[in-house]
Amino acid sequence: MGRMIKFVVMNDPMNRIFTRLDAMRTLGFFVLVSLFCIFPLFAQELVLFEPGKTEATMRGVDGGIEGREYIFTTRPNDRWPSVVIPGQWSLRGFGSLRLDIENHTDENVRLLCRFDSPGADHGKGLRTYCPNIELAAGKRQTHSMAIPQLLPKQLEGTMTGMKGYPGGVKGKTDGTIIGENDFNPDDVIKITLFLASPKIQYKIGIHSIKAVHETPYKISSRNDALELGPEEFFPMIDRFGQYNHATWPGKIESQADFQKFDEWERKQLAAYPGPEDRNRYGGWTKGPQLEATGRFRVEKAGGVWWLVDPEGRLFWSHGPCCVHTGVTSTKITGRERYFTEFPNDFCKSNWKDGDQNKTYNFTESNLFLKYGKDWKARCVDRAHERLKSWGMNTIANWSHPDFYRIQKTPFVVCFDVNSPVLDECKGFFRTLPDPFHSKFRESVVGNLKRLEERLKMPMCIGVFVDNEFNWGGDDVFLADGVLKSKAEQPAKQAVVEQLKQKYETIEKLNESWKTSHANWSALLESRQPPDRKQAANDLKELYALIAERYFSVIREELHRVSPESLYLGCRFAYENDAAARAAAKYCDVVSYNRYVVDNDRFRLPNGIDKPMIIGEFHFGALDRGPFHTGLQRADDQADRAVRYENYILSAVKNPQIVGAHWFQYGDQAVTGRDQDGENYQIGLLDIGDTPYPETIKAVRKVGYRLYDIRFNNKH
Repeated sequence: MGRMIKFVVMNDPMNRIFTRLDAMRTLGFFVLVSLFCIFPLFAQELVLFEPGKTEATMRGVDGGIEGREYIFTTRPNDRWPSVVIPGQWSLRGFGSLRLDIENHTDENVRLLCRFDSPGADHGKGLRTYCPNIELAAGKRQTHSMAIPQLLPKQLEGTMTGMKGYPGGVKGKTDGTIIGENDFNPDDVIKITLFLASPKIQYKIGIHSIKAVHETPYKISSRNDALELGPEEFFPMIDRFGQYNHATWPGKIESQADFQKFDEWERKQLAAYPGPEDRNRYGGWTKGPQLEATGRFRVEKAGGVWWLVDPEGRLFWSHGPCCVHTGVTSTKITGRERYFTEFPNDFCKSNWKDGDQNKTYNFTESNLFLKYGKDWKARCVDRAHERLKSWGMNTIANWSHPDFYRIQKTPFVVCFDVNSPVLDECKGFFRTLPDPFHSKFRESVVGNLKRLEERLKMPMCIGVFVDNEFNWGGDDVFLADGVLKSKAEQPAKQAVVEQLKQKYETIEKLNESWKTSHANWSALLESRQPPDRKQAANDLKELYALIAERYFSVIREELHRVSPESLYLGCRFAYENDAAARAAAKYCDVVSYNRYVVDNDRFRLPNGIDKPMIIGEFHFGALDRGPFHTGLQRADDQADRAVRYENYILSAVKNPQIVGAHWFQYGDQAVTGRDQDGENYQIGLLDIGDTPYPETIKAVRKVGYRLYDIRFNNKH
């Protein structure tokens, strides 16, 4: 056909016009056909659920279609109330799931949304993906949550060691973006909306669920960069540890930029020297004068809980975790082509050899380029100056002693108990150590001795012990797990001894539990726990026995070493009432890492009146270089600032919360921290040691006013 057109055009000038028209018609025909063929690829949305038109199954909830809503209401004490939507979808190319949803309850609620690929194992986190959203009380809202995407074919398998990849792609740190055990957006067979052990009855209405192309956040990565082949895409990291294929405000383009941004920050620090109503501890000088004990303590004043500083002034702990320079050490071995260059001889001395792996620390490299040979001392001094200027008063968990032992800013210390664990109490989070094991107390004593000098410093607020254990989703989990354990497990021996004291004879236990153990030794050897309902009361008591043993031993040993020091708890990763009750019995302050939107209605269970502290929270965005938002996303830096302000305000106004600590001081390495590949945009500073101006403005806005807001309940 192409040859015929060409012949006619050559031999008959009059036919040229008509031939061109025919060619245009032919081209138009092909374009039209092509559009029909590829239209699904450009569809603006894919409807996944519509009330009355889509199948759904309720589990542990009541409800059904009401008007144009699919209503579900949770039942009391149900652990995982859910709505399951089966299907067969490819979500590749769709940036987010958009939920039009209504919370008919007068309480905020966290709703989880799980995507499953075939063979999903939720307990092990295999072939499943589970983000969450916060539903405001009594409101209908449209929420967007990101759908994990894949790298283009030509870049698959070219990158490893990161939790986030260019373009907002999430994957495994071993480089298997899609592997045997990974969630696959090309093959989604089920979407589940559920709540985790709700404490009250919730009523939620679903109006629609759609997949849309728009991502729920802005991404700095150039889309066309992902179209490059590996030869053009690499190296993807510049000499300052930044992503090569994008630009953004604050990016270090040359070494001269360090001085330019440093001059900008020095002007900011001069303009905002810090709140005037603070003493040297960061306590509130305009507030009431309480007893000065020379150490931090907790006290209730004006109907709300407070920390009280050594001079007797009200104190609310506000500051960042990980104040140190080691957060961007990233693996080099096997990934050499990622990097443009390593800029100076000084940082080559920071390479670490071990198991044939080498790492490089871009933060320390940049600090040297910025401050010169005395960079360590200068960045320590700058940190204290920053915190004061920002309206912060605490160097929080995981910080380096070089930053706090000079005692310019109050600080916390921490340690982990290193001893054998409860083998049958494993889960997504860390496994609890066996508090009845002799090495448990031994580890506590050794760690406290190591920290004794710091614990007795007046600037030391207190000590966190351990972090984010798996306490289970109910009040029998620990007891159930221990009864499944081997006879050699010290906790199991203690549990059986407790049951002996209560029941005296095995026959009485068997009668209560409807079991048939021949004797107490048989119970000790058994790996089969009793029916949870039949033995519910005993299992709850045994859970309390194990949990209280954990907290009480730590408190005993802490008071032997430093009786004035505050015991700040174990930084719960989620809410478990049974664990919280045990913690409140022995801790001075109960601590939670809360990656949520706000803390308005967050309280300890059953009217327990005890202070709490937020050990970690953050929000991250993808519009300034790094590839992962962290555990709570923001749309961009402006949205991040708003979320920070709202979070802190909600904590300041909460009568039980006495502090909140941002995780963390500086961004993680773009290519992932060396131990686990985390590469979150969660710093108050970027990798070039430049503050994020939008976030810092929000930090100052609430930091300068937080005492007045809390004491006088002002907005």
